Amino acid sequence: MVNDHISRTYDEELSNLQDLLTKMGNECFEMVEQAVASVIDNNKEIAQQVIKRDKMVNAINAEIAIQSQNIIALRSPMANDLRLILTTFQNSLNLERTGDLAKNIAKIVAKNDLNFDHEIGKKLDTISRAVLQNLSEVIAAFHDLDIDKARQSYDADKFIDEHHDNFSATLMNNLKAEHSSVQTMTHLLFISRHLERVGDHAKNIAEATIYAATGKMNQFDEFDDQHFNVISD
Repeated sequence: MVNDHISRTYDEELSNLQDLLTKMGNECFEMVEQAVASVIDNNKEIAQQVIKRDKMVNAINAEIAIQSQNIIALRSPMANDLRLILTTFQNSLNLERTGDLAKNIAKIVAKNDLNFDHEIGKKLDTISRAVLQNLSEVIAAFHDLDIDKARQSYDADKFIDEHHDNFSATLMNNLKAEHSSVQTMTHLLFISRHLERVGDHAKNIAEATIYAATGKMNQFDEFDDQHFNVISD
């Protein structure tokens, strides 16, 4: 009876840890979403809200670190459980950096007036939608340890990188035009780069999900090698 109670308590601790990460992921998702909205609408009030929300993300990250350390110290987890705890902590670091990137985007809006045309806004929106969809899916994939969904992040990240490169090229061309604001185009380059980095952190979470579920590491590096070999052939 005592062992059953200990087992249930241990399972609850692991479940609470995953729930905390999901909460943190949802907070980061909303921060990125708000940050991009503040750019497109040039809304400094929304930007300030994003900046303030970063404290919540940092607090959850700290709580995950504490709970992870306590479980390892008190429960001596092995195999699958240990991988789950370690990857939860690793993913919380990726999400903490995601929150920082959203905050950095918001700070640009808070400190500057960004003026750009509708076409540039559409291109930025395309990147942000892809980033947000990927982030949402990898958060769900880790919570469910869904390997198939996690693997989809590889192609999603390639899509994000491609559109980031195209958007950057558009901005560089606009920098050469006399009618364009050099300051605005430069800030948009940074914003696009921040979104591309969010995509990288989402990809890291997806790789960690595969490791947590299977014990296999660096799966996306293998995908890159396979893609390179196909091109070389």
